[in-house]
Amino acid sequence: MNPHTPSAPKPPETAPVEVTETQAFTRAWAVFLLLFVGVLGLLWASDALFG
Repeated sequence: MNPHTPSAPKPPETAPVEVTETQAFTRAWAVFLLLFVGVLGLLWASDALFG
């Protein structure tokens, strides 16, 4: 049997990246649009299959 080898040392933690207000706003809109398109796609698919 092989002896248990210790896991690799963790790299030093980097500082968190700051998100500006504009980036957060843009990201929120992107998530909203993706969810909206996803819901519309599910509704279209269910209508095509069961309609």
